[in-house]
Amino acid sequence: MSQSVILANLLAPLLASATGQYDPDTLFRDVPRSVERRVLRVGTPVSIPVVSPDASLFAHKAVGRSIVLRDFLTGEVKGGVELTTFFPNLVAFAPDGKKLVAASGAGTTQKPSVEVFFWDIATGQLEPSVILQSGQNPLAISRNTKFLVSTKAKDAGVAIAWDIGQRKCMDLPGHTGPVTRVAISDDGKWAVTQGGPGLFVWDLATGNKKWEKYFDDSPLPNRLDFSPDGRLLLLGFSSTVQLYDTKSGKVLGGVRTQGGRFSPDGRWIASPCSKDVWNNNKNGIRIYLVDEVLFPQEGKPKLVLPKVILEATGPDGYFSMTISPDSRYVVTACSRGVIRVWEVPKFDK
Repeated sequence: MSQSVILANLLAPLLASATGQYDPDTLFRDVPRSVERRVLRVGTPVSIPVVSPDASLFAHKAVGRSIVLRDFLTGEVKGGVELTTFFPNLVAFAPDGKKLVAASGAGTTQKPSVEVFFWDIATGQLEPSVILQSGQNPLAISRNTKFLVSTKAKDAGVAIAWDIGQRKCMDLPGHTGPVTRVAISDDGKWAVTQGGPGLFVWDLATGNKKWEKYFDDSPLPNRLDFSPDGRLLLLGFSSTVQLYDTKSGKVLGGVRTQGGRFSPDGRWIASPCSKDVWNNNKNGIRIYLVDEVLFPQEGKPKLVLPKVILEATGPDGYFSMTISPDSRYVVTACSRGVIRVWEVPKFDK
């Protein structure tokens, strides 16, 4: 670590305590930067990027109902599929990498539903889809693609947790507004739902609500994510990330940054950011080590700088982000048709 960064770490808490704020440009000036490994300009809007388990392929939503499959190293189109009904809300690779799984709203206005599609990559064929009759808007799918959470048909304030294979479901009620944001733990044991001012954490084995949090007088989270082991729940806001104990709801850590999600190995958090670090025409990603974000035993927040900043070479506007299952790569995609891939440096333990 450079002397200037060390000095910033020492002086910033004093400055923050004296003034109530600090100058992010000064703090972040000498944080190591990593420019993207490759840039692909496809010319059409791109969203919902996902990377295959072996990092050989990636897929993304393209125009209309289509999903495009590309070679991860070259960006060459390797295939694609057009869904037969509605636009895809969710896209994921099956754990063995042999299938793409997509979910979209389906049915009619009178009888809405959720349709889950399975695309065999080797044959290029769509398999028979699964219709989830009581659902309406699919919001999250587990990493193992076995569980899905949607809103309930004709009652957007109720979420439904689905076991896709068994077509079993349970209601997750109680929100006073439409459910707009959901996350599911990797093993399908936990779910978090956000609707109106309330955020609820659920034990999906029992259907019981473990704890709840309300945001009546504060901004709502714009990102929810579980750590791979399900122990931590990330709430991302426009200016902070907070880490909670999934079982108890106790705050265990936090950092001043924007949004964020866990890496699949659970070691770091990727945070898309622009304000207070970048010029107005740039977007980028900060990488924070989870162990450094957790509060000390006395429970007092500490100043944490990114381990590295992944810096874009040009403006892309709003983007969606994913991390490869091996935690080696970060991929972003944007409405301008630009796909960027970073290789994340190896961090010392």
